[in-house]
Amino acid sequence: MADITIRLYIGPSSSDLRELVVPAERPLGDLIIDWKKVYLLAEQDSQGEMIRYQLYRESEGKKVPVDPKKSLRDLRFQAYQELFLTDACHPWWQGTTSQPTTTSQSKAPGTAPLRGPATSKRVTTATTPNPSPSSRPLPSFSPCSIELAPGCVRQIGETGVVINRDYLLRELPKSVSTLERTLMWMRQESRLLAVSRSDNGHCSIVWKQSWYLMAHHPVYISGTKYSRNEAIQIEETVTLLLGRDGWPITIRLHSTSITR
Repeated sequence: MADITIRLYIGPSSSDLRELVVPAERPLGDLIIDWKKVYLLAEQDSQGEMIRYQLYRESEGKKVPVDPKKSLRDLRFQAYQELFLTDACHPWWQGTTSQPTTTSQSKAPGTAPLRGPATSKRVTTATTPNPSPSSRPLPSFSPCSIELAPGCVRQIGETGVVINRDYLLRELPKSVSTLERTLMWMRQESRLLAVSRSDNGHCSIVWKQSWYLMAHHPVYISGTKYSRNEAIQIEETVTLLLGRDGWPITIRLHSTSITR
């Protein structure tokens, strides 16, 4: 797999510039997840809402979002071209009069920092006031379901769901649940043994303007491990393992939206 050198901005100053060598064929959404970990980007904003990060590129003097499912090769990206990583709802360059450069510059009013604790306040300009949470339009709710076993599907409401071993034993088909209980009682191999029985769940699925998987204990998606309460935005159907070689579940999003 060929690599390509890019210039990544995660903020407006020269110290926020990174020159990176990345796989040209890797989906950009996977790179975003990696960079969130490496650069310790905040998971929540000052209102406690989950932050959805987005990559942008320059096109005709404007920053335009790029599809996280595409790779740099798909986008025909050239060496040393620039990418900009930001909170999709509050791009850090909004309110600035100039684009970030490699020379040192002070942060302009209206720039919202990407990093820092979730309690940090966002700065806004007088001409573009930040609406209070009560005045913001609520996003449409998109239904979601999980498949716990072939033919065993459970719908998830806006309150989300907490998944642990007891939940699976309760919700799985009786024949499957009985078999797994027997295997565990006989101290034989059961994939449910990898699933935590913790009250706060092995993982949870929550709605925060979008669907998120909260990995309280190790969760594996396409071989990548997530844990320690990492938040993974769910943008398409995804199958994951609860624990190493653990129980597989599939999360499906539905196109129907419920406007509130």
